[in-house]
Amino acid sequence: MLSISVLLGGCSDDDDEDKQSTPAEACTAACNAQIAGCVQTVAGVQACSTACLAAYIAVPACAANYRAALDCVGGRPFLTCTDRSITLSVATAECTDELAAYLTCVAVSLPPCLNAPLGDAQCTAAKMPPHAQLCVGEAPMGCQLYEGTMRAGGVGTFCCP
Repeated sequence: MLSISVLLGGCSDDDDEDKQSTPAEACTAACNAQIAGCVQTVAGVQACSTACLAAYIAVPACAANYRAALDCVGGRPFLTCTDRSITLSVATAECTDELAAYLTCVAVSLPPCLNAPLGDAQCTAAKMPPHAQLCVGEAPMGCQLYEGTMRAGGVGTFCCP
């Protein structure tokens, strides 16, 4: 009878091990690993998790790269806390490839211009086209520079039709 139970014990459902967690679960796990020992409140972990999720949402094309970086960093806590200090470790140095891949993805995935509706009133007041855009690089066609610079790839607010 013992041999049958031992054989049956080896027949478990291994599918659970292959299941990948959701972004929210991954963020919560990483935040717990990083700051749970330092921030003794649930609110601290929730704030970290919310900020972590924003990276998934901000650039959806880079979610896989972000996940790889998060899994790497989440497995290597880089904050050490005592009752007197919080120390930042260099444990994340092992994750530079993953972090660089994510940052590179973000750099090539973001659009060159983002609408800036809060600046529309400034454009109108300056008697320029009515729609504000924040851009990196060259001026969008038909737009006028409101604030910023166009030198060296520039960053600026443009007023566009």
